[in-house]
Amino acid sequence: MADDFKGKLKARASIQGGLATLLKGGKRRFQARLCSVGDNLNGHRLTKNALQTACDRFKPFPIRMTKGRIADPSDKHPSTPEEIIGRGIAAQFIDGPGDGGHVDFVGEIYESIPFAEHALQLIRDGFYAFDSAEYSYGAGECSVCHAQFDTADAICQHIGLDTAGNPIGSESAKIVFHDVNFTGVSMLDSHGADPEAKVKAVATLATKSPTKETVM
Repeated sequence: MADDFKGKLKARASIQGGLATLLKGGKRRFQARLCSVGDNLNGHRLTKNALQTACDRFKPFPIRMTKGRIADPSDKHPSTPEEIIGRGIAAQFIDGPGDGGHVDFVGEIYESIPFAEHALQLIRDGFYAFDSAEYSYGAGECSVCHAQFDTADAICQHIGLDTAGNPIGSESAKIVFHDVNFTGVSMLDSHGADPEAKVKAVATLATKSPTKETVM
């Protein structure tokens, strides 16, 4: 029990030491921007408070990549579903210059999967240079009438639904999300709803020197 407690303290100290320390701690890790304060291309509005709170209660989440693209990066329309290739191990809110703040995360590719090195190489070589954050929310709020909803049936007339039945905003009406939790991330070959959500650094594949890193 005491050893387990020490392990938790050590993990907490590593996270508090910054994402760069975690990046250097494993050969299959990478750092990327997860999402930003403000409006994205889906009409979602993420506030500084919501993202800070989500980081404070962070839990590891799955990282996904389309299986067909792992085998053949040139295949733009693979028929295979997304595969879980790893997990996000930490996230940190950053007050960046020139923006209202954003969240970076460190991801780790599972060593147990047979294509672990290849998946990380695709990220490192820029085939998967972008990512798309997945998050749950306690309530959404219309930026026009300020009506709140927690199910698709309760949305106001200003907010629409995408093909999957998820709420989507517009140029005139944004969805302000409250009580946000990060639930996953998908690696992409082109930008998603947040064009700035992209890979920043990848740990070297050389196992003899895990402290080195390649900056994208």
